[in-house]
Amino acid sequence: ALKDSDPKVLISALNALAKLRAYDAEPEIIALLAHTAPAVRSAALSSLRQLGSEASVEHISRRLSDPVPKVRHHAIVTLAYLSPDRASTSITGLLNDPDEEVVLYAIEALVGIGGQTTVFALLEKIKAPSIKIQLATVAGLGNLGDERAVRPLTAILNSGGPEIRDAAVGALGKLRDPTATPHLISTLWRHQHGELAPRVIDALALIRDPSATAPL
Repeated sequence: ALKDSDPKVLISALNALAKLRAYDAEPEIIALLAHTAPAVRSAALSSLRQLGSEASVEHISRRLSDPVPKVRHHAIVTLAYLSPDRASTSITGLLNDPDEEVVLYAIEALVGIGGQTTVFALLEKIKAPSIKIQLATVAGLGNLGDERAVRPLTAILNSGGPEIRDAAVGALGKLRDPTATPHLISTLWRHQHGELAPRVIDALALIRDPSATAPL
């Protein structure tokens, strides 16, 4: 079936082989990463991810530069799953991809991988033109739990729009770093009658800094 000319047949065969854990078919699946149909390339990537073999990592990495965004997305997910340590540098390059969805998937994958390189890479995306990318970046920094994100996130409290301010407050709560407390208290006073106030209070509760008791 992997020799069939019909993309639908190929995709069905790829899905079946992955479910059957047909490891001996891996060379033929790798060959389909170069198929002319993007859907087949994506299906081949998904199959390789399910088979879980690191032997295909080099071939998968080449798909990060695929001309079709959806295929690049599948390559990101597959590479991050199979070889997170080796994937980090390659996926970081996609933070500047022209397709917004690809960038969002790259951020998600990098946050899952973690590490110092990821923190520095995400810090550069805080001021991205896209609000979706900004929000994903801020949320990712909160989930990474690295104190180096505190200062850039507190800066957003004074300069960002409503959506990004709200995301920064949530991220600071997750980081639980007491150095953020005075900034959050200042934000609480400025927005004490607005929708942001409950979020700030929740963040302060997570940080558990005794100095926040009096203002509350």
